[in-house]
Amino acid sequence: DVASVTAMKSWNFNTVRVPVNEDCFLGLNGATPAGPSYQQSLINYFNLLTQNGFAIILDLHWTASGSTLATGQTAMSDADHAVTFWTNAATLFANYTNVIFDLFNEPYPCFSGMSCFTQSCDGSSTTQAWKCLLNGGSDCPGLSYTAVGYQSLVTAIRNTGAKNIILAN
Repeated sequence: DVASVTAMKSWNFNTVRVPVNEDCFLGLNGATPAGPSYQQSLINYFNLLTQNGFAIILDLHWTASGSTLATGQTAMSDADHAVTFWTNAATLFANYTNVIFDLFNEPYPCFSGMSCFTQSCDGSSTTQAWKCLLNGGSDCPGLSYTAVGYQSLVTAIRNTGAKNIILAN
């Protein structure tokens, strides 16, 4: 809302991270709000932030595979919906040069919930975790669903023609 944007401006912020729910954005699995109304609320907020000079980080934050409702963060983005999410989001926000696409909030493919990118927390190799991040698949450490890799997400975004900055963390 205007009051929060005014407050952020008074604090000299210049970037706002906006966490997004995959199911709400795509209108899946009974999520509410969902689909066009959720997307319109993002457009309205992004327009307000843009008018006030903010950079925006669109962060794919909550996901779930299949018919499971996305109610929290998972270890990796799911192969079932994330490519569709990014194809639609990139199409919707391609002309917003101030919007940065954050592929997925803090991935952690590992059996124990720790990051396997810097250490082997469960006997799996760090190489396997990095391969999972890049390529996804059904053999990612600790996942009970098929993950989609960052390469597929980048490809989906770029195939829309969007030239926005892409953030991978």
